[in-house]
Amino acid sequence: MAEPRKRPGPVVRKKEIIEAAIEEFGSKNYNWATTKDIAQRAGVSERVVFFYFNSKKELYRQVTQQITMEVVGALVRGRPPTDDLRTYVKMGIRNFIDFLVENPLKVKLLMQSFDTVADPDLREDFVNLLQGLYQFVHSFLRDAEQKGQIPEELIETASLCLSGMCVVVVYAEYFGLDWFHEEHEDIFSIGDRFVDLITSQMK
Repeated sequence: MAEPRKRPGPVVRKKEIIEAAIEEFGSKNYNWATTKDIAQRAGVSERVVFFYFNSKKELYRQVTQQITMEVVGALVRGRPPTDDLRTYVKMGIRNFIDFLVENPLKVKLLMQSFDTVADPDLREDFVNLLQGLYQFVHSFLRDAEQKGQIPEELIETASLCLSGMCVVVVYAEYFGLDWFHEEHEDIFSIGDRFVDLITSQMK
């Protein structure tokens, strides 16, 4: 006689709910997705969803936080030594592009965050996401400046340029533009020229 199937543990169920929420929020956006549909997609009751998350908003916030962490993970994945600024920028951008190409629903979900800015909490999350991207880039360039790789007066401008490039790439993927496809060789050229520009000011 076959043994009865064990119910998945709390960690598994929570993970399944988050994955289902990514599908629902990504395909329908925050306003149209419902916890009932998320529960159905996850194979649990709606009551189980509310056992792990107090509200749809809390679930949405955890989903966007997870995706943000995945984006950061893509930027630093397999990064070269920090004294190799050219390769770091090239590979960081390439990893970022690859993540966006491989996760279109997550890109769509993040872009749809603009629909939620009327809610103070969700607006704050979105602002923190953009600020976090800028701070990540800024801290890396600050480290490069301390190693004598770029002049201090270029840190702010370079941080804005790199952060802005990341935002433009997200928009391009969201709208299905082919600017950064074809194995992303153009990104290598952009990364090279950007690094050449900010390092050319060193004496």
